[in-house]
Amino acid sequence: MDVVLPGEIARFKVWPAGKHRSPCYWMVRVFKTRGHMRRAFHKLDISHDKDDRFAAIVMPQERQKLVRGRWRSASPNLGYVLFARTYVCAEVLCHESVHMATNYLRRIGKLRLHQKHDKGEETLAYHTGWCGRQLNNGFHKFKCWREI
Repeated sequence: MDVVLPGEIARFKVWPAGKHRSPCYWMVRVFKTRGHMRRAFHKLDISHDKDDRFAAIVMPQERQKLVRGRWRSASPNLGYVLFARTYVCAEVLCHESVHMATNYLRRIGKLRLHQKHDKGEETLAYHTGWCGRQLNNGFHKFKCWREI
């Protein structure tokens, strides 16, 4: 959806494995207020969820097509990540980055986390860092940081 939604102040893409290494991306949208963001959530949400207790949200959405008898991803877009500018801070960015990275790793079939530190956990840490860095760069570029 390329339409600018009411209250939307910024939009940018985040590639979970880095721009030149990732086949997929998240579309990040930032809104003036929590109310604007929640209205956008209800407009974009394909699950028709009625829960409004969030200040940011990762919304995985995958369009698929049938290729030689198997369902395959039809779009590199992983879904939407919505933020209310009034809640943008490092804590929220890190939290949403974990959701972005785990959903990406599930999509490509590489999420293998165990109780102890292992290769899967290290992969999660790297992808979280890449998502967090790109979110940080995007929020700075569009001056969306909340004043503290």
